[in-house]
Amino acid sequence: KCTGFDLTVDQASNNDKVKLFPAELNDPIKAPSQSFDAVLSLAVIEHLNNYDQHVKEAWRILKPNGLFLLTTPAPTAKPILEILAYLGLINFDSIKDHKRYFNKGMLIKLFESSDFKEIKFYYFQGGLNQLIIGTK
Repeated sequence: KCTGFDLTVDQASNNDKVKLFPAELNDPIKAPSQSFDAVLSLAVIEHLNNYDQHVKEAWRILKPNGLFLLTTPAPTAKPILEILAYLGLINFDSIKDHKRYFNKGMLIKLFESSDFKEIKFYYFQGGLNQLIIGTK
């Protein structure tokens, strides 16, 4: 089963395997503590003002030994994304909404300060994107 939280969701898509809930991800997530085996945050953190809260909430809602997987563009991607948005090849408003770009050190420190263990970090897509995985 899968549960999704996002600013805008189509709850009509809910079924016995997928449940979607509207949520402002800068705020605490309305889910019980220790209720999920894994949390995915894919291209989200760069849009948040309260990014540290987002990571702490992932830790809170994870079961012991649960995994948190987070992706975000690398700082080197910023000019490329802005050019692609200017050319209309990707959504301009989405790129304009990026609050910050995180480097490897920032992400690792953020995960460590939220008590994640066994932190693994990877670049992908030619170093333009980053994946960090933490175990609770």
